[in-house]
Amino acid sequence: MELNKQRMMKLAGLLTESINESFIPQVNFGKDPKKFAKGYDGDDMMWQNSTSFDKKTAIDIMKKALPDGYNEFKAESLDKLPPDSKIKIGREYSPCIYVSTKTKISRVVAYDKMDASEIDEIDPGYYRIWWD
Repeated sequence: MELNKQRMMKLAGLLTESINESFIPQVNFGKDPKKFAKGYDGDDMMWQNSTSFDKKTAIDIMKKALPDGYNEFKAESLDKLPPDSKIKIGREYSPCIYVSTKTKISRVVAYDKMDASEIDEIDPGYYRIWWD
């Protein structure tokens, strides 16, 4: 999916606010907002974007949202994913992505090359990767 610059900046801003513990009241990332886990002061601590992005777009969004990274997460680590990856961006208290690909993502790649804290193959070819 091709994003224009204005939409990409808006999404990056929303991600930045969310990761930096700010509440996002009007955004529905594919879940019922009433079911979101709430942190201090009503922050959205768990969400998943409903749109899948190609690898380059996901990297660009995360670089804008988290230019210095967040704990072990660095946007550049997404470059280690297979070229055909379709990425949904999310948050499970810390950065999380959901990846669809025809190529197996090994634990070695996730842990050693991407510095991920967790990787799960939810369904064949669909992975959850999380950083703390």
